[in-house]
Amino acid sequence: MGAVRFSGAWTWAHSIDDTSGESSNSPIQDPRNLLAQRGSSTFDVRHKLAISTMLELPFGKGKHWLSSARGPLELLVGGWQVNTIGTFQTGLPFTPTMQTNNLNTGTGSQFPNRIGSGEMPSGERTIDRWFDASAFVAPGQYVFGNAGRNILYGPGTRQVDLSLFKNFAFSEGRRVEFRAEAFNVSNTPQFNNPNASIGFAGVARITTAGSPTVYQRTSRQVQLALKVYF
Repeated sequence: MGAVRFSGAWTWAHSIDDTSGESSNSPIQDPRNLLAQRGSSTFDVRHKLAISTMLELPFGKGKHWLSSARGPLELLVGGWQVNTIGTFQTGLPFTPTMQTNNLNTGTGSQFPNRIGSGEMPSGERTIDRWFDASAFVAPGQYVFGNAGRNILYGPGTRQVDLSLFKNFAFSEGRRVEFRAEAFNVSNTPQFNNPNASIGFAGVARITTAGSPTVYQRTSRQVQLALKVYF
């Protein structure tokens, strides 16, 4: 029979800090009061499930079926391997901020006042309205808003990567491996966090997806390769 391997890992975590670095993804309202900044880290992933499988197809020389195959038949049916990696995780947090900063402090971002949860019921949430922007209002001029940092979460990740390998043995201990690899084989959209600028016409709308430059949360991408073992 062909070899079968399966592995899986579930991670449950919560990362908390007062700043995750100087960037638009980690805004600071009052640098003199970092206690008020305490909240989920910008990179906080609450749940993550990773599953990987490897299956050697049971055809060809030394396998369950067609074990006596030689020549062209062995070349056609032998040496196949299918691999998958599935990544399923909850989304990343984000912070609603005011489009117009009236703090007049010279630094930081102005948070809005929170008058509701801001969460949308899961059945009503869409990429055009990911959260309820009406739950946030302007705090007024020179006033710090009471909304916290990273209080809402964006879309999660549901991505399956698939690869197909074919081994061609040309002498003892030497072989060529052909690889066909597809990242996000189902081409499932991996949406990023929405615009969280309160007062902006496109607030709560998601307009981007994925991190294709690092093959993470990407649209479908396919690559072919040859690998020589000697």
